[in-house]
Amino acid sequence: MLRDKHEPIGKDGDLPGLAALFDEDLLTAKIRALPPFAGLRSLKIDYIRYKPATSCVATLILQFADGERRWLAAKALTLTRFEVSWRHPRRQKLINNGDPFAPLAIPELGIILSYPQHDRALPGLALLNGSRERDAQLRSWLPDIAVGARLELNILRYKPERRLLALLRCNGRPWATLRFASDERYQAMLTGNRLGHATGEIELLAALPEQRLLIARWIEGETLCVEQAGNLTEQDVFLLGGKLARLHSLKISLPDAPLPDGIRDAWQVLNTLKVVAPIQQEKFISLLTGLAKKLTGRLFRRVVIHGDFTVDQVVKRTVESQLRLIDWDRATAGHPAVDLAAFQARLELQVIEKTLTPNQARRIVAALHEGYRQQRGHLPPLLADYTALALLQLAAEPFRKRTAGWPQHIAELLQRAEELMAQREPPADPSAALSGLLSKPRIAPLLRQALGLPAAAMLEEATLVTHKPGRRAVLAWRWTSAPDELSIIGKYRYKGFEPHGFLVQQALWRNGFSGDSDIIVPEPLAVLEAQNLWLQQHIAGERVTEALSPDNKQLAATGELVGTALARLQHSRAAQRAVAGKRWSVKDELETLRQRLKQAATTRPAWAARIADVSRACEQLALALSPTPGLFLHRDFYPAQLLLTDARPGQLAVLDFDLAALGPPSLDAGNYIAHLREQALRDYGDDKALAVHEDAFLAAWLARSAAADIANISIFTTLALARHIAISLLFPERHHTTASLLALCEARLKHAAARRGC
Repeated sequence: MLRDKHEPIGKDGDLPGLAALFDEDLLTAKIRALPPFAGLRSLKIDYIRYKPATSCVATLILQFADGERRWLAAKALTLTRFEVSWRHPRRQKLINNGDPFAPLAIPELGIILSYPQHDRALPGLALLNGSRERDAQLRSWLPDIAVGARLELNILRYKPERRLLALLRCNGRPWATLRFASDERYQAMLTGNRLGHATGEIELLAALPEQRLLIARWIEGETLCVEQAGNLTEQDVFLLGGKLARLHSLKISLPDAPLPDGIRDAWQVLNTLKVVAPIQQEKFISLLTGLAKKLTGRLFRRVVIHGDFTVDQVVKRTVESQLRLIDWDRATAGHPAVDLAAFQARLELQVIEKTLTPNQARRIVAALHEGYRQQRGHLPPLLADYTALALLQLAAEPFRKRTAGWPQHIAELLQRAEELMAQREPPADPSAALSGLLSKPRIAPLLRQALGLPAAAMLEEATLVTHKPGRRAVLAWRWTSAPDELSIIGKYRYKGFEPHGFLVQQALWRNGFSGDSDIIVPEPLAVLEAQNLWLQQHIAGERVTEALSPDNKQLAATGELVGTALARLQHSRAAQRAVAGKRWSVKDELETLRQRLKQAATTRPAWAARIADVSRACEQLALALSPTPGLFLHRDFYPAQLLLTDARPGQLAVLDFDLAALGPPSLDAGNYIAHLREQALRDYGDDKALAVHEDAFLAAWLARSAAADIANISIFTTLALARHIAISLLFPERHHTTASLLALCEARLKHAAARRGC
């Protein structure tokens, strides 16, 4: 049976006052009996923090018959601690001096009642006391306040010993918000509000560490929260989703949040739940334990998160109707699902409380997600689980509100969290993750603006070229603009725009690898960082991969062109400068090989011993590499990254510089030869079937490379072929080559060892 609204709650033998802090009627009667509160009309318990057998702190909002409103902190202690704390010299001094904000007590319950003005964790709250000195101090911090303006401070929210939010009024009009925090919370709050200021969402007017105070300008506007009589439209929520996506795309360094976000906060909610709804604690523990197990240790790319993203933290500006995010106290670095989950969880609770209908909530969430996807191209993973976690963080909220039927609401909230946890995460697919980039009506305005296209230009096609779910994709868009046609390639990265490849390609295109040159790169055109996307010129042509057949009469000429291209790239000073901060060593190469072969051995246990022998032999072989000066490395230089252009015969376009770095130049040459050998083995059953092309490539590269070393090339070829053992297991169409590749590597390694006299 669920507890009835009026059934006594709050049993803890060590804290006799606990029941009163969970019962507004009982507490009202106790406080009204104290002389200063004889005129008390009503009392609201606004916040509770409970530590079993230790203490319970509550925020009380007192309403008096004459219209006066006061805020108090009520702290229930064990009777032993109460005696010590109540007799503290500081408290007794306030009482003996007749301070109007002196503490009071309910001794039989071990409860101390304190005014915020004397909250020792928030020393700046003395500013709540109106005086000429206080007003002068505020004017010194806020010189924009009109001379002679009447100032008053009103408390908006208060969490004893943690934080307080107050509204500063000038001549009766809202002017600024003052945020006070405890010492341990102030720095995080400052970081978050500085971020809000940097994004233009709030205007931070002053940061005062001694008072642990932040002051921000008041934002005049309307709330969207339906609980506060706001008008929550799908259009506004769609725009809000885009705003959140842009926040998550910011490149700003912030301190990490605890992993996983929200688990610790949810465990603290359990303390309250044990008292107000003990029948639910077993289910709560089971759900939270399951979430902690699922979410802890999951790797993800941290983004800037608001940290308290709910509809009541959004203001619609009165003048220009712009949406603004407020309350940046908890902004940090975390999982992108946290913000979306917090927003949805609050709506889920409103459905349970019948403030919204299920259909209204679904439409609002869909609008938020659509606005978010349009900007970032995808929703974050684990969203349903993070929404369940956000619901668990709200588990005590129905009790705090004291709405009719709150025990049932808690049960329904936990049930909804369980349903969300049972949902299967939708698979990553092009239509979901990339829908915004493939939707012509949505992407056309962004591309037109980024590329500076005329209004007459029409987007005819949006095509997904390649897609590795959860990692990256290549897209193509075809425009018509009489009399010409324009084709654009977009490179999308799931984890966010990475400028490295774009900047390297830009440096090459601006320094000799463009136009009518025989070796070119596609022109980098623009960056759409909010969409995790950058754009480049589309180059029509044939991949070198398709041109590699033993009977192709141009096989040698193409090999010479590729060898020339690699040498020219590696010796480009512009390219070397572009990758100056990024190096790739033999140690890095061996670590990659080691991991790949370890995976291969796991996949093919029957060959595990042979694969392990190949791995060890490769490590030994690498010791024979001669040191060479570092040059520009493409690091993924193979036939599929090269285009024989349609623009003119003998022109080669080199693609994809995302991995480019400085390193041993023979690595690229060896990698290219290994790819040739693998393709020859796969397509023709003979690793030397493309020897004409290979020999021409090698001769051209050696003739033009200052760091040429034939022995190093042979070693890097063997290392790359060994890596292909693992790669062949990733693609069913290559499984037939695995045994041959393993045997080929064993033979090369045996021959190399014999030459070294091993």
